[in-house]
Amino acid sequence: MLLVLGVVSAAAEPQPVRARLVVDSVRPAPGAPLHVGVLFVIDGAGTIVYAGAIDSDPRGTRGAGVTNYVAAALDEVLAGKPVTTPETTPYGCSVKYAK
Repeated sequence: MLLVLGVVSAAAEPQPVRARLVVDSVRPAPGAPLHVGVLFVIDGAGTIVYAGAIDSDPRGTRGAGVTNYVAAALDEVLAGKPVTTPETTPYGCSVKYAK
């Protein structure tokens, strides 16, 4: 499946990006944490370079000092730099499976 996205970047105009969409239908191991709202940034080599929350604003206040982790990771990857914050704790609803 092919997904066309717009790159979120504070430093440049949005550009279309062709990316493979990976759909994982496998359940996680029992007890493994899983939350709605986990985002991933994958580099050109197919390596996950960021995993976690979209930003530092779980309450959605959009106040001063909010960091958009995904935009920052994309900016760094596109600039050929290592991702400064490769992982954060996601927030949102936990996913629960029937036993």
